[in-house]
Amino acid sequence: MESASLKTAWGTRLNILPLAFIAFGFLIFVTYFGAEALTPYGRSQPFRLEMTKKSGKNGKHANLKAREKAAEEYEKIKAEYLEKLRQPNKSAQDKKNLAKLRKKLERLRKKKDFTGENHSQNKKGN
Repeated sequence: MESASLKTAWGTRLNILPLAFIAFGFLIFVTYFGAEALTPYGRSQPFRLEMTKKSGKNGKHANLKAREKAAEEYEKIKAEYLEKLRQPNKSAQDKKNLAKLRKKLERLRKKKDFTGENHSQNKKGN
């Protein structure tokens, strides 16, 4: 009978022990790596930029401010285009305006996606 009571005493201690190790490990992890390490993308994710200039001859070297402005303009014109496209019973003038807006959208899309010309990548010399 005494051995049964010892088993339950050790059993309760052993059930709490793994939880204590897990909690202690989590505490060490958070203090060492910081709270940013718990995000799904790691530490560098909040500081990532979409359009950054990279060094090198083939990096993105187009004017970043012009690209950002083109992206803003693109969204504005796209909303206007979609609004006019949904309009029923379009007249001939409305269709011409839609064509102009479509061309403007295409030019702005090219401008916002332009990263710059690549330098020649052909092998030089013999």
